[in-house]
Amino acid sequence: MQLALAMLSLAFGPPCRMAGVAPARGSPCMAQGESRAFDSLLQVRLSALHLDDMQSWLLRRSFASMLPMQPMLVLPLEPPQHGIELTFRGTATSEKGGTDGGMRFTLAREEEEEEGVLLVSRISEGQYCSKQFSEKVICRALVKDLAELPEECGRVAAVVDFSQGGAGGSQAAL
Repeated sequence: MQLALAMLSLAFGPPCRMAGVAPARGSPCMAQGESRAFDSLLQVRLSALHLDDMQSWLLRRSFASMLPMQPMLVLPLEPPQHGIELTFRGTATSEKGGTDGGMRFTLAREEEEEEGVLLVSRISEGQYCSKQFSEKVICRALVKDLAELPEECGRVAAVVDFSQGGAGGSQAAL
């Protein structure tokens, strides 16, 4: 599990304190040298995690149907990272660009062990207005979909939902 946490730390950069996995709410984290602010929204611990299968499963999620009025773009993360990046899109104006924040779904696991982590984080870069409602809808739908996660992707061991508010979020062991 320590290697998985280190991989997440590499993905988010050194300023990210990984107390459990999630950085402190509101703390800026660096992603590959870029200045991006990340807030953890959801952490899912998975046993028997298969990174490629889980990434494919995430790409098949119908995020656009969860929020039909919110244009978005979903792309896989650049290798060697595993996961996806969901970007909220908007009409570009003279005050703001066409990107309005987003969410990052990062997968990590230790090579020797089969345990892994799915960490869902907010991307505040380019965010013109708060997307808390959209983030909450997506997190809730993802947790619901995880109940029917195919076995070839892995098995859900525990879920910590930071989008529910409060310092520690709500936790559920499955």
